[in-house]
Amino acid sequence: MSEPLDPALSPRGEALAPAGDVLAPVDRAPAPAGETPSARSGLPPLARDVFTAIPEIAEDMGARPSNETCPGFVDRLLASPTPEEAVTFFAYLLPPEAAVLWGHRCIAAKTSATTPAERPLADLIAVFVASGLAPDEREALRQEIRAVAETSRPRSPVVWIALGLAWSTGSLSAPDLPPLTAPAYATPRAINAGVLGLLARADIAERAATLSGFVAIGRRIAAAIAAGRPA
Repeated sequence: MSEPLDPALSPRGEALAPAGDVLAPVDRAPAPAGETPSARSGLPPLARDVFTAIPEIAEDMGARPSNETCPGFVDRLLASPTPEEAVTFFAYLLPPEAAVLWGHRCIAAKTSATTPAERPLADLIAVFVASGLAPDEREALRQEIRAVAETSRPRSPVVWIALGLAWSTGSLSAPDLPPLTAPAYATPRAINAGVLGLLARADIAERAATLSGFVAIGRRIAAAIAAGRPA
């Protein structure tokens, strides 16, 4: 790995602030290469299960669920003084590769929030999430995306989503070393940073509508996974 994985990866109130670089199912093991998000069915029925599965979510948001379903908790977050925490919850709720797909679709839904310098990396993300790549081609592309993202400064929204992709599957170690997977919180925290960063780039007058759109995309992906359909 060209750069050590930062275990903090933008905890709440630091790199996830709106300016600059940025603003679960119970089984969070990476999906095998080539497996679609729909194959990882079984989203947790209760929001608190997401907090149990990856406790680091509590570092990234202030709200806490009671005995609520995931949709009910999202509704409460959207009606709260900090509705952007719905983004954080979705980043941790979705399986890693589905979270990457969500990040990609948020980029596509808000192309005006990306810069010309970010678009080549966004295009690589789009190729990765599209079906049809052979496993070895997909892994080679993941490594290419990882190499670009890990050396990119500043860490823009697209770079964060690319990092989430790089950490969502496969090994972080060199091919001649034992496999090393990213911690369970790495992809959700990076996707959270990226999507919140896109949201922060929206004009103030458009921010509520942009948030609503991002959450609607997340809901559709979650519904597809729960139904066992391709996301």
